[in-house]
Amino acid sequence: MKAPADRLVRVWDLPLRLFHWLLVVAVAGAWITKETPLESMDWHMRFGLAAFFLIVFRLAWGVLGTRTARFASFVKTPHKAVSYLKKMLSPRARLQPSDGHSPLGGYAALVLIGTVGLQALSGIFSNDSIMSGGPLSGYVGYQASDALTAFHEFWFNLIIAAIVVHLAAILFYRLRLKTNLVTPMVVGTRHAGPGDLIPDTGRPSPVKLVIALLVAAVPTVVMWLVWSTP
Repeated sequence: MKAPADRLVRVWDLPLRLFHWLLVVAVAGAWITKETPLESMDWHMRFGLAAFFLIVFRLAWGVLGTRTARFASFVKTPHKAVSYLKKMLSPRARLQPSDGHSPLGGYAALVLIGTVGLQALSGIFSNDSIMSGGPLSGYVGYQASDALTAFHEFWFNLIIAAIVVHLAAILFYRLRLKTNLVTPMVVGTRHAGPGDLIPDTGRPSPVKLVIALLVAAVPTVVMWLVWSTP
């Protein structure tokens, strides 16, 4: 019997893909406007609020989104993650394409969401010790704001470490496991061979998308107004 040809299945929905790449822009922009000659606290804050919006949206989309976007679909037990890591590092590793995040990739996604989320949250209460501050820096007192500023500056080192590990994992998958993780996150689809049981993740619900956007937009707009009002 002739095996069916490779088929394309939708793995990542458009809102999740946009979140992923816009977060890359927001984090890169926040770094450029703070650590390079293009330093600008106003733009640093704008990128920080954009990151905050994106993280809150991702948390909401982790509940309301399509199957592979939902936390319930990829947050596995630590035992499954360790088992997957052992298989991945095996000299004869032959892993089937994952249905969304792998058990290990799910934890990596949580780490990135958590680290960037804490960075954005701490930035809301931080200050630059001169004249600029986050939207809510004036509501926590100078000592608390200074402490959160120190945390904000330190925590970014962990974000850099998480990004390096993330990029190394992508490279490992490409070179060692012959699996391209980047293209599916761009186009949303992945090739599934005859023996790969990868179901289509489906299309996002417009109503749920609007709800997730509102959940993220309301606190972001409020903080923007507080920050931009003299």
